[in-house]
Amino acid sequence: MGQLPVVFTIADARRHGYSPWQITRLRRSGEWVALHRGTFCTRAMHSAATENPGLLHGLRAQARLRALDRAAWISHCSAAYLHGLVLPPKEPRKVSLTAEVGSARSSASLEIQLGAVPPSHRSRLAGLSVTSAARTVADLARHLRPADAVAAGDSALRRGVTSREEILAVLDDCASWRGVITARRSVERMDGRRETWLESASMLLIVEHGLPEPTPQVWIAYGGDEPFARVDFLWNPPGVIGEADGAVKYATGDSAVLLAEKRRQERLEYLGFVVVRWDTQDVIRHPWHTAHRIQAALDRAWQARAAGVPLLATCIPTPNPALAPAAAPASSVGPIPIITRRW
Repeated sequence: MGQLPVVFTIADARRHGYSPWQITRLRRSGEWVALHRGTFCTRAMHSAATENPGLLHGLRAQARLRALDRAAWISHCSAAYLHGLVLPPKEPRKVSLTAEVGSARSSASLEIQLGAVPPSHRSRLAGLSVTSAARTVADLARHLRPADAVAAGDSALRRGVTSREEILAVLDDCASWRGVITARRSVERMDGRRETWLESASMLLIVEHGLPEPTPQVWIAYGGDEPFARVDFLWNPPGVIGEADGAVKYATGDSAVLLAEKRRQERLEYLGFVVVRWDTQDVIRHPWHTAHRIQAALDRAWQARAAGVPLLATCIPTPNPALAPAAAPASSVGPIPIITRRW
């Protein structure tokens, strides 16, 4: 008997030399696990997939592809998940496919959309037919909320799997499709320096409320010393640090972690910065209040600069956090200018 594919059908098993009796025995014993009607994988593979949600979703997507009677590509949130892009939920609730012919379909476990998939929009991941990273980001930008689409695009740019130019080229190919205008606006807001969904959503909140745009991911150092902190956002001038705190950061309740974060903030404030923090609920449930707190922090910092309070710090912008060294070299440190005018 030959080696079966990772995901296989009864017809595959017969072609590889399995008899009807062997097929029945392997199914009843649990050695073969059904992923979808008529498609299976081995128990060992399924056990490994239960420890890896990405692998499990990939198996389910491949099973749907094998069961489909037409050519299709894993797309949208499923493709984003397989490409390793940031999405709000941990795992897509359904498999998303795009086919060029046939009819669209939607159920609790499967979404099939119709659309052209030119060769330049296709890729292969672990043997699976998947839309390219650029096409995936473009599809998400057309269909998802801006915060979710920008977060996925930020992660794609940060990981280097695509570029803004490639995404815009895909949108040019889909110029007459629904949602392209909104998608272009989302793509223009994408920035590979942001590292989490919360950071991406925070930047959209800042822009939409008319606040000045900060620089993401900046190293802070004291004088010529090695940098000791990398902050999520920096407004310079006037010297305001914004920290977007995800729930995972403090989920353990470790007192050592909390104490280290407290001392870090005290040191930043000692250097003359105003620190403002917010979390996911602040962005989702209280956007106006969060924007007001950021504005108040900017006002306090401008007042301090106008009063002659100096910033005793240097900063190092991080062009791409994915490529940045663990600690930037001291030679790249440049002083933060002290400016006393208001914007």
